[in-house]
Amino acid sequence: MAVISALLVVAAVTMIVASLLQRQDTFLRTVQAAQTRAQAQALLEAGLGVARQRLREDGQRQATTRPDGAWAAPIVDTRLQRPGRDAAFVGRLEDEQGKFNLRNLVFEGRLYQDGVAELLRLCALVGVAPEVGQAIAERILAAQPGADPHGRLAPLPRSLEELAGVPGVDGAVLARLRRHVTVLPRVTLVNVNTASAEVIAAHVPGMSLDQAKAMVAQRDAGLWFVNNGDFANRLSTAEGAADNGGGASATPAPRAEAPRVAVASGWFRLDGAARLGGVILPLKALLTRSGDGVSQIIWSREGA
Repeated sequence: MAVISALLVVAAVTMIVASLLQRQDTFLRTVQAAQTRAQAQALLEAGLGVARQRLREDGQRQATTRPDGAWAAPIVDTRLQRPGRDAAFVGRLEDEQGKFNLRNLVFEGRLYQDGVAELLRLCALVGVAPEVGQAIAERILAAQPGADPHGRLAPLPRSLEELAGVPGVDGAVLARLRRHVTVLPRVTLVNVNTASAEVIAAHVPGMSLDQAKAMVAQRDAGLWFVNNGDFANRLSTAEGAADNGGGASATPAPRAEAPRVAVASGWFRLDGAARLGGVILPLKALLTRSGDGVSQIIWSREGA
């Protein structure tokens, strides 16, 4: 009987010890996961810091925002790198002012018809149905105070992805629009130094996509736009060449109403991720840069 009791005691002790070890192992894994996430978040913060520094330095060096600027280089930050452990932030800044800004669709609580027409031209150029473009415009209007007679206010989307609930907007539509369309907190001018040919053609009424592509090819070869007047002059030259069957016009007549544009940008999106061992933590953020080069984070989203 004593032997049986001893065996039972040993078995009970063994079970208790095993349970304690299992709990300890679970606790250690939880602590390690929390530490890894904290380190990954530190990498994200470091990556954001590098992005802001890039924007500040670029703003101090150049009066224009161009794809060949230091801001456009990939961001790789390995300051938390440890021997034997893979740890880095990798990301890239994208100029959001080189896109059509959906915030330009409304003015004083109403749809701005010139802006809607520009969006519909852009939709046609990238293969999106006009009714989808109109639905997007109505969604942006719904976020304006007084747009709904019952006082219901839809939040203004912070990013293009938040338009997924708009009728007709699916993954394929978002993929077509992503390179050319953005949502910013306030009205902006298009930066023609970073805009796509589609965005420029949509911005200039009557301009063909081929004309815009020729202008962009010239720009990307190193002839960057220096101001609004420079863009207007080149636009007149391009239109004069088209009127002459492709030959350059000797004295191109300036447009009566050349559209206003920008050659520098104040809005950028950061897409990146912290990589720590086998953990990857994505990050999306919107940053704004003032005229003195100081940048601020408007919003950031982890795990996006």
